[in-house]
Amino acid sequence: MKDENLTIENGVLTKCNNEATSITIPASVKEITKKAFIGCKDLKEIIYDGTMDDWNQLSVDTRVFIWQVYEDFIPADVIKCTDGDVEIDKSDWMDYDDMYMDARHWYEEDDYYKGEDIFIKKGVFEYCKRFVHSVDIPDGITKIADNAFEHCENIESIVVPDSVTKIGYHAFDACYNLESVVLGSGLKEIKGDVFSWCSALEEVTFNGTVSQWEAVKRPEGYEWGGDDLELVVKCTDGESLFYTNGGVDDDESDDDEDNDEDD
Repeated sequence: MKDENLTIENGVLTKCNNEATSITIPASVKEITKKAFIGCKDLKEIIYDGTMDDWNQLSVDTRVFIWQVYEDFIPADVIKCTDGDVEIDKSDWMDYDDMYMDARHWYEEDDYYKGEDIFIKKGVFEYCKRFVHSVDIPDGITKIADNAFEHCENIESIVVPDSVTKIGYHAFDACYNLESVVLGSGLKEIKGDVFSWCSALEEVTFNGTVSQWEAVKRPEGYEWGGDDLELVVKCTDGESLFYTNGGVDDDESDDDEDNDEDD
């Protein structure tokens, strides 16, 4: 489907006319791609032919509304729905130490396996769409990348398969509704701030023994949830702390490491 201002195919809005000042999005749209509003620097009004609840069920990321790079948002401040307005979150989403997030979440498009909710490359779980409620990590994935689940705030539980050997920096950061995590026994290394700002997290289970867990390479002295609590891990034969009490350096990023496994 193409009208004067929008390009829509199979329920996916992929492009907005760069010269548009106002658009109307049909309620039949199910997804809006990350680059849909690239160049739409004059877009002041977005009308949606569905309810606010319908809009919130769409696969839409804050980065959709960036017309250029980083924090250059389109002028529109709200989505005008049939029963009210939904505010567009224009928080500074690039306010992270890991600036490579922009490259992974924004520009790379062609080299991923694209499931309904997840992006996988060479056996690495790269990231999930922000608003999903559940994610099935396929067995055979060997690594969960840095920031893979960051801000996936609707997810309540995650099971990491035994095939995963490494979990990257901030992997589950700001998953505010995450209550439980099961980690596979094949885990060998965990980076820092994995569960930062996971305020609802109550239980982490490791499908191995305490001695296996304590052999996992982990950083020293990291905190959980932005406070002074120490996260306990339930193993098959007892309990242990999530992070170590000393001796493990954690000062290098995984982002440039190669992984040769296939999807």
